[in-house]
Amino acid sequence: MRVLVAYYSRTGTTARIASMIAAEFGADLEMIRSPACASGIPGALHALGTCLGARPPAILPTRLNPADYALVILGTPVWALSLAAPLRAWLATRARNLPACAAFATASAAGFRGTFAAIETLTGQKLRASLAITAEDICAGREHLATLRFAESLRGATTRLWRHTPPRLAHHHETFLGW
Repeated sequence: MRVLVAYYSRTGTTARIASMIAAEFGADLEMIRSPACASGIPGALHALGTCLGARPPAILPTRLNPADYALVILGTPVWALSLAAPLRAWLATRARNLPACAAFATASAAGFRGTFAAIETLTGQKLRASLAITAEDICAGREHLATLRFAESLRGATTRLWRHTPPRLAHHHETFLGW
């Protein structure tokens, strides 16, 4: 099964989790880039503006076509209790051609449910699995175990999806950390 991990990361935290997940699946990685939302003060101010209703940021062209994969795992930091604007912009042009999807998000503490709900709305499909990783989880070194559990639950969901049940009947798995 071909898997694509498509993610946006402004500070590198989400990128690190994306790499861990990609390693679990032997997946291709697609980093979504938005020069306007780069690191530093100007990037942070622009990112804040996109959260407050300004128009979506421009993103650079990507090299991989998500329609060529059986599963796309989307990764995003949580911005203002929702997904990052660059991932939203990427989904706006690709949501109709996406195969089955799963998602993971990183945040200091909250906003995961709204983020996953927004992804489901934009993609028009129920996520096969979702993973929420907080800053506390990362500081405590729990992110690796979390990605392993996420991959395992997703492997089970995708096995059911492609071998036993039609997509509309696939089970939804959600993994939240924060013990």
